[in-house]
Amino acid sequence: MQEKNILNKYKESLGQYCAINQFVELATRCFVSDHKDEIKNRDDFIALATRNSITITDYDYEKIVNLISKSYIVNINVCFEAFLNELYVLIKTYGKTEYIEKKKEDSWLMCIVYNIFANPVTADGVSTYTLTPAQDNELYLKKGVAMAYNVTA
Repeated sequence: MQEKNILNKYKESLGQYCAINQFVELATRCFVSDHKDEIKNRDDFIALATRNSITITDYDYEKIVNLISKSYIVNINVCFEAFLNELYVLIKTYGKTEYIEKKKEDSWLMCIVYNIFANPVTADGVSTYTLTPAQDNELYLKKGVAMAYNVTA
């Protein structure tokens, strides 16, 4: 049986993250709807958790719901980085041109681009491949790169 290629593995992994997030989102909305009165008061929230044999460390439900959304963004980034790491190994192993090692200051994406195109990216192209955390975790789209990151020049 042929092993899945890394793109198919990435799509499958990304699909799993999306399915998990959709379930967690549904469960969160149902929980908030079903227990809206209990979770607004800290003591009632503690009692609800205790009745269900769950220890929670933060009783601010709005903060927790917000963190759930942010964790999805982190999981997508982890999934993408794992894909880039696999691609990095493939290029290093099977590349036909001289391999350029990843510099500490370069992103995985920049390293992959250097090695796929076998030459440094021009100054005009750097902004497409350099990712930095976006302000307020907003979703940016610039030059075809859509991520929870701001693309910088």
